[in-house]
Amino acid sequence: MRLFRIILTLVALSAVPGRAEAPPFLPGQHDEEGAKLLQRMSQVIPLRTTRLQTVAPEFAIEKRAGLTWADAVAEADSEYGKKDPKRFAFLRRYLAAGSPEINLADLHSTMAAGNGGSRRSVQYSLHGPFGAQLVGIGVYLDEGKLTADPTLVLPSVTIDGMTYSYLTFDSNDRLIRASLQLPLKPGGLPDGWTLQVSQSIEGREDGNPFFSLIIYGPTAESESIHFTSEFRIKERSVSYLKGKGTTEIYENGKLRRRAYRNQRQVEGGTMSYIEKEETFP
Repeated sequence: MRLFRIILTLVALSAVPGRAEAPPFLPGQHDEEGAKLLQRMSQVIPLRTTRLQTVAPEFAIEKRAGLTWADAVAEADSEYGKKDPKRFAFLRRYLAAGSPEINLADLHSTMAAGNGGSRRSVQYSLHGPFGAQLVGIGVYLDEGKLTADPTLVLPSVTIDGMTYSYLTFDSNDRLIRASLQLPLKPGGLPDGWTLQVSQSIEGREDGNPFFSLIIYGPTAESESIHFTSEFRIKERSVSYLKGKGTTEIYENGKLRRRAYRNQRQVEGGTMSYIEKEETFP
């Protein structure tokens, strides 16, 4: 009888909400959803053809001819003050490849210019109440100078009921990058998991758009997918716990090769290696 009661107690405990173990992380559950979201985003805000004037006209400020950097800063102080996000959009027009890095300190009074150094990418952001990001400028720096024209970054824009994030525009006010983030519960996993899709031509020498999906959450597990321009899977990388993972290569949307990754202890830390490979016809 005592044993029977113990068994009943264990069964009851397992039925209590929150006590059951979360199902394992399972990749591949959101392939179709991700492809559809990317396809919709590419139609609603297509790269290159979406203009800043259309999405956020208040930031599409024209450059005034004949102004030096000092003149532009004085104009910005007079017209926009120190906290207006349009100050960023205005001063961006007077930054270009070759501009001194020290000029970036004039974007906002709380910013400090760097001290040169090797090539790096930096984003300067203006924040409003409660730390909310209002607008940003992205720059590439090398040895104390800008190496390319700066980009303008909008943290979020809502279009047709969808809120897109990190919309990035080049010096010609053309969209070159955008993302969309949605909370989800893949396979019933706990809260805190996010699906993010992105489209980008930023920094791509071939000019071809890059479409991607990333699923990440509170653990080290994640899934990332690279899609073709036809929104077929080209490559999938999955990370599990304890350094394990897989990398899959696709052709025309069909799985052709899978590599299993693992980690081993080496002197000074860990090293990743390919544990096994599979090919598919």
